[in-house]
Amino acid sequence: MDLPEFCLRGIRRQDWILPDEKVSAEAFEPDKNQPREDGLIEASINWEDDETVLYFCFDKCKDTFVYGAVRLAKNLMDHLIANNDVGRFSYERKEIKNNEHHGNLLFDSSTQQRSRRLLQGALALYSSRAIHDERIK
Repeated sequence: MDLPEFCLRGIRRQDWILPDEKVSAEAFEPDKNQPREDGLIEASINWEDDETVLYFCFDKCKDTFVYGAVRLAKNLMDHLIANNDVGRFSYERKEIKNNEHHGNLLFDSSTQQRSRRLLQGALALYSSRAIHDERIK
């Protein structure tokens, strides 16, 4: 799978941003209401194919990037995939209408929420501090 070095996760809620501008594990909560046929649940991301994607997200994905974004390195996700024993975790590119950058973080729906929270916490720890749209003052 040939994917860019980084992906972006939108920050939909202000209370996901911690005082030091890192995000909480809740920022990586998958949508448990729509499990897929393969037993996975998704948390949307956008692959940072080039330097325009961040502003594309701020401009076109406003319902997801309400309070900014965090950047997550693919090599750190690969490390987590290879070294975690609490539940299946992976990622994908899954283009949607009007968004060729879209993808998902994928979690096993059968993993207990407390265990899945460990994975989400690792993603939060590995992610950047919150990135805000500096065009908005």
